[in-house]
Amino acid sequence: MITKLETIKMLKLTPLQRRDKGLPESLDDVAKAVGKHIVTIRKWKKEFVDNPFADVIAKTTPTKAVRPSKNYDSKKTLQGRSEEVDAALFRAVAAGKTEAIKLYKQLVGDLIEKKEVTFGLSADEITRRNLEAERRSRDFRDGSGYRVEDLSEGLSVLPKEICED
Repeated sequence: MITKLETIKMLKLTPLQRRDKGLPESLDDVAKAVGKHIVTIRKWKKEFVDNPFADVIAKTTPTKAVRPSKNYDSKKTLQGRSEEVDAALFRAVAAGKTEAIKLYKQLVGDLIEKKEVTFGLSADEITRRNLEAERRSRDFRDGSGYRVEDLSEGLSVLPKEICED
């Protein structure tokens, strides 16, 4: 049985290189040869071959479950691998990988993500206002929408003669 690491090494070769070495050419043939499903082979290819950080992932991905010791410090461990990550980033940038270039630009501060900001009413506010307008319209149609308020005598615009009658 071929191991995962051997399969990944095989996937890193082009179909012509695989043919020259007597290995299966297509991904379907590779899947049959290693006894895995084609979806698994495609997933491994995407994760470990097409990814610009494939070298770092392959080195840091344990093949067995690893139980950290009591003195394990993840921050220290990650900081210790920063040179490897930086090297992989520079290799990916040099290879023209757009994701790596974007990440590099973000890290050095040359790229700032713009977010669309809308001014106005939120969907909840629009819904609330529409419901309020429907309620008022319903009250108006039912006849309960009119308000009758007492006006003081000093506010009348009619002549006093008409008001006294």
